[in-house]
Amino acid sequence: MHTKLGAIAVALATGAATGVAQAQCGASGKDLLLTDVTAVTNYTPSPGGIDAASFGSLQTNVGSTALTSNIFSALHPVQAPNLYRLITSSGVSRFEQIGMGWAFHAGVPLNQAGFCTCEGGGGTSIGPGCSDPHTATSAGSAMNLGPRWQVNAASGALTHPYTAPSGTNAGRLQFAVADVTPALNPGAAYFAELIVVHAEDAGDGNALNNASVRPVLTSLAGDNPIISLSGATSPGVAAIQLWKDLVPGVVEAFVDVAGDGRFIVAARAVRLGGNQWDYEYAVFNLNSHRSAKSFTVPMPPGAAAVTPGFHDVSYHSGDGPGGATIVGTDWAFAQSADAAAWQTDDFAVDEAANALRWGTMYNFRLRGGVSPDLGEAVIGLFRPGSPEAVAAVVPVPARPSCLADHDGNGHVEVADIFAFLGDWFAGLPAGDALGDGGNGVPDIFAFLAAWFSGC
Repeated sequence: MHTKLGAIAVALATGAATGVAQAQCGASGKDLLLTDVTAVTNYTPSPGGIDAASFGSLQTNVGSTALTSNIFSALHPVQAPNLYRLITSSGVSRFEQIGMGWAFHAGVPLNQAGFCTCEGGGGTSIGPGCSDPHTATSAGSAMNLGPRWQVNAASGALTHPYTAPSGTNAGRLQFAVADVTPALNPGAAYFAELIVVHAEDAGDGNALNNASVRPVLTSLAGDNPIISLSGATSPGVAAIQLWKDLVPGVVEAFVDVAGDGRFIVAARAVRLGGNQWDYEYAVFNLNSHRSAKSFTVPMPPGAAAVTPGFHDVSYHSGDGPGGATIVGTDWAFAQSADAAAWQTDDFAVDEAANALRWGTMYNFRLRGGVSPDLGEAVIGLFRPGSPEAVAAVVPVPARPSCLADHDGNGHVEVADIFAFLGDWFAGLPAGDALGDGGNGVPDIFAFLAAWFSGC
């Protein structure tokens, strides 16, 4: 049975989600961790149905040596905010990024205790074990915001001085009102994520725990969405890592680019009615400066055409090379004899193309009569260098779908009967053998006829 989204906030608040890393104090070197999302400030929506928010935070140097935090130089932390939505409809689960903001440039450190034992620190450094709080108001102030394109999240290098935004809600975490309106997103769960970046943290090899996530709730005050905190922060855990804990069947892969940063790929293949399968891939760029320009999954020989889908997040406020907002043109899709692929323009063609840059997540989806197996999905890298691509082992289309092979493992077995009947009694789409939109007795007869005939 599928996880009920209404129970997600409770599960996370009580620590029921598995795979959530527990941050440890006393790490080797300098290790800046976003240890808590502490507050939220809501703003008035702009014309066009776009709203904004900002989040307060507690960042902690869980490392063993002091870390420089000098706002008057390039050696200071920046934090990038994101907003995600998890929703399930007709058995299909989608975990999507629906909002992003510019990088918040943190100010003078306060060196407080609370998360670890604070040892030292001063006006331009965060001491070992010391925490540095920042309010949601300061994180939403234009004077403290700089565009993400001026930050190399793999090395931690950033432009100083940075370029501040101008205009209503410019640079703040922005999202569409429709994406958080409860009536338009029944049963949805939401998550706020902050990613902290610092050159000394990256230089000591501690940049892979820099994303932290906390569940949030959404409501409406008139026509104005209100975001509020819910549950507890999971330090060092990217939002996409919660998908596998909350929805059955999600497979996760960590993909590191040599000399660069990390992608996290999460995927789920689920049987639908009418002998169809749905494939959902969420590809999150934690801190790869080289970014991604393509995503390719293999297809079995002779596979019928599949229906593709793509979802990205909107850049805004002039966050792109030269101060021009990156245009969110959907990646082009093509299916060949042995692959299905999405791609944006090459770096040599357009440096401001809609590449999958650091701190963003794009979704790729397929639907068709092809059942899954584990295989390699390939991420093509945007900026030139070696390697040109990296791969993640996740569920991919492997063979023409067989109605009798209900679990899609390539064998027709008694277990398939029980699996089908379980879905049929649960009213899940996979129990609709005929694909007519309902689970009736004829579906049982259709499945059993196929099972006795085999594949």
